[in-house]
Amino acid sequence: MNLFRSLPHGCTPARTSTGCATLGRSTLCQRALSTTTLVPEQLAGTAPAHRCYAFLHTPQPPSAYPTKYTTPVQRKLLLATAPWGGAVNFAWSPSQPVHPRPPNPANAEQSQTYHLTAFSSARGKLEIEAVSLANVEEVARTLHAHIEPRTTASGGLSDCDSESEPNDLHLYVCTHGARDCRCGNTGGAVARTIRAELDKRRERDASDPSTRIKLAEVAHVGGHK
Repeated sequence: MNLFRSLPHGCTPARTSTGCATLGRSTLCQRALSTTTLVPEQLAGTAPAHRCYAFLHTPQPPSAYPTKYTTPVQRKLLLATAPWGGAVNFAWSPSQPVHPRPPNPANAEQSQTYHLTAFSSARGKLEIEAVSLANVEEVARTLHAHIEPRTTASGGLSDCDSESEPNDLHLYVCTHGARDCRCGNTGGAVARTIRAELDKRRERDASDPSTRIKLAEVAHVGGHK
């Protein structure tokens, strides 16, 4: 089970000793219990770090993904972004925006359009409403620009970005059971428990701080042992 957490803009996650990889202000974690500080490269099961991590929103949850889930849009975007440290994965949540599946199943993958959410340490969160084979190159350029820090009028580096939501906390849990049964069992239980707790808090108080927590489930992120 992997947990991807996007922290509020400007925060740096603490290191643990059992499988955490940092993505700027986000972290990919596995069973983080000990407080002993170790070099990340020495950690068994550590997920790879990336300069930008993008999620394509799917209408079906990861529990319905096949063992190795990929689509033409994901492959082409990954090919364009991987050389400079980008990663492209799939995510699902009942509350996140999603494009419906094409009506023609025979041509579904070729004509599929996705909503995309991306994170970088330089500029925080970025939303792109429509990604398809027709605009993959343009989207890749946008993501590449998103990893570069903004500059102020005086030429200095800016620590804020209009795309970022500093009060939001994004949690991504791997529930891709067909790829790893531990993600399906443990990851699924974690996602259900968090979602139930969030629903309970929000039903009790619509202004509860938990409203800033955004939970989604994702496909395999790597780093399993």
